[in-house]
Amino acid sequence: MDNQLRQWRSEQKHLPEFMRDFHRCKELFKGISEYIVCEDDHPANQVNWRQAHYYTIDVFLWFMAQHGFTLQRSRAKQNFDDLDLLLSELNRLRRESFTAAMLGSHAEGWEGMSRQRKPRCPACNHRDCKGWQPGDPEHEYRGKGSWFLGCHCAGCSKARDESGGFMGALADALRPTAAAEEGEV
Repeated sequence: MDNQLRQWRSEQKHLPEFMRDFHRCKELFKGISEYIVCEDDHPANQVNWRQAHYYTIDVFLWFMAQHGFTLQRSRAKQNFDDLDLLLSELNRLRRESFTAAMLGSHAEGWEGMSRQRKPRCPACNHRDCKGWQPGDPEHEYRGKGSWFLGCHCAGCSKARDESGGFMGALADALRPTAAAEEGEV
């Protein structure tokens, strides 16, 4: 590679101007990871936004620039979505969510973005969980760790909360009981 090409790439001239700023680029990749929702088994779910950012900028676009290709805005006469508007809206939602979490309440506003990745339900780990609804079965509280997986009724919720959720119940199940420790079992 000649020195002129090396200099051009080092100055990041192969990138669109807004992507030459690390923080703007970070915003972009964070926004993409929040906006695009893939099927649960899609391989892209194995890549976090940092990995995507570094690979795309430092490897893929760098390699393509060495071979004469650059990333640039399309000149087609189409009604494209406004990237700056989307990123600012995602930043606003992220700040609201963070603030709400710090205050101990639930953030509102996620519903406004139809393709937005929604938070997971703490009980069943599903993104579109509606919790317990009238007409769903109600289970009698039978003590700590005795709930039906994915159920949100009052009895199951109380048992799940007392045991520290699924991981707490698993730890309790694997922990030897006092009777077993004394040799009674």
